[in-house]
Amino acid sequence: MSLKNITHILNTETLAAMTTHDSVDELNATYWSQVSLNGDQLTKLEREVYFRLNQFALRYVGVAYLSANKLATIVGCGRATIFRAFKKLRSLGMIEVLNAKRRSDNRQTANIVRILPLPIEEMAHANEMDSETPQLEATKQTNDPQGIIENDPQAAQQNDSPLISSLLSSFSLSSKAFEVAPNEILSAFNVETELTRAIQPLAIPVEQRLELLTKGIAKHVRSVLSRQFPILARNFDLLAYVRQIESAAIRTAYVAKQKNLRSITGYFLSVVISLVRDEMAQMAAEIAKEEAEGEGLSGYAAMAYARYMAQEYAAGEGLVQARSIIDECSIGETG
Repeated sequence: MSLKNITHILNTETLAAMTTHDSVDELNATYWSQVSLNGDQLTKLEREVYFRLNQFALRYVGVAYLSANKLATIVGCGRATIFRAFKKLRSLGMIEVLNAKRRSDNRQTANIVRILPLPIEEMAHANEMDSETPQLEATKQTNDPQGIIENDPQAAQQNDSPLISSLLSSFSLSSKAFEVAPNEILSAFNVETELTRAIQPLAIPVEQRLELLTKGIAKHVRSVLSRQFPILARNFDLLAYVRQIESAAIRTAYVAKQKNLRSITGYFLSVVISLVRDEMAQMAAEIAKEEAEGEGLSGYAAMAYARYMAQEYAAGEGLVQARSIIDECSIGETG
């Protein structure tokens, strides 16, 4: 596209004027409604691209600005694949992609991506669809007001939820039949196949797998990491961290064979936290670097600005990790 046809200048004023939501909570609601309504039409990679865009759309709520190359690196695919994902998300009315340029040198910059809210009637329809999905969150609150998995992983392993047991029994007439087809039982509760496979190495009963996969891992990660990554942890989505979950399960299974673990689920969750913490630190650093580039900064100035902006997304050890990643990078260098 000719630079003459690009009218948007990438700066704070432009981004602030393009916000599509009044709060992060509204953005979260849009994310889940869009996934409920259009998730079946998206591939796993397209869903992850949409998830990442939402995570980059927090400072100016509903507006993300990052290059296709950066997003491709984060997601783990090629630049062309990102543009195909953009095309699909645009066709479903989920995003709007705008070209922008810098005022200082008139050069084209990263894309501005706006997360589009659903019309009210479609939002209501998506919420109805979401309410029809079997949920165990309320069940866990009833049986354990303190949140067993969140506060005591060992207790979670010992807990026997009566309602889960009764629900599981509806899919099998005996314990023998129950053990024969655990994956079919998990799929009956709409557990994603990728997640089911990810924790397969864990030698735990299907009831515990169900507890972990229906909000258990997400709730635990959000609780532990919300203090270190208050904004990023808020949007935690299991599907975006399947690789980390699978790695944690494999590591837990290996350690369990070497020594007697007091709590397999507790050890597994601690490893998941460690791996996700590293990923979120990388994400916080990437967001901060993108903001520095958005300000037209490069080199040392960009690094100093990125270190400052990282404070918005990380705190404590998370901030130390993010700044360390920023210090290792050469930011915004131009050819």
